[in-house]
Amino acid sequence: MSAPLTPGAAEPPAPYATRVVAEGGVVVATVLDAYGHRAAIGRLAAAGEFGIVDQVETEPAHRRRGLGSVVMRALCDHAAKLGMRTGILVATDEGRALYRALGWTARSDLSGAYLSEDPGPA
Repeated sequence: MSAPLTPGAAEPPAPYATRVVAEGGVVVATVLDAYGHRAAIGRLAAAGEFGIVDQVETEPAHRRRGLGSVVMRALCDHAAKLGMRTGILVATDEGRALYRALGWTARSDLSGAYLSEDPGPA
């Protein structure tokens, strides 16, 4: 999926707070609950003018409160301020509705694959 990256972060509902930190070339947006525990998180890495969004997740106890949208808006805002123009991500079935609601467009279908770490005897 892809979308233009535009500035404008969203405030989370009370009592949540958002934290955005750059860690070694990766931007991490975290929504914290009233106790400082992670409620939602997402990551962004730059690839030229592209921002690659990955690992967006909301903890089960905090779902259906708009926190995924807050994480996505925080990442897009940060990316736009850094000069990235287009966001790219691979959506799970569960995440696709969120991204579409935020203006992201599906570009192609991808299939998942699993490879065992132990391939066994050759």
